[in-house]
Amino acid sequence: MPVYVEHEVKKLFKSVLRTKKFLFYINKLDSLLIEQIKGAFATGSNSIRQEVGFE
Repeated sequence: MPVYVEHEVKKLFKSVLRTKKFLFYINKLDSLLIEQIKGAFATGSNSIRQEVGFE
C-alpha cells in the first residue's frame, strides 16, 4: 500500500474513533440528564404531596 494511502486510512480511522467517543459522551450525558430530571420530578412530587398533606 502506498504511503499516502496508508496516511489517509489512518486519518479516517482516527476521525471515526473520535466520532464514536463523542457519541459515547453525548449518550452518557443524556442518561445523566434523564436521571437528574427523574430525580427532580420525584423530589418535586414528594414535596408537593407533603405540602398538600397526603403524607
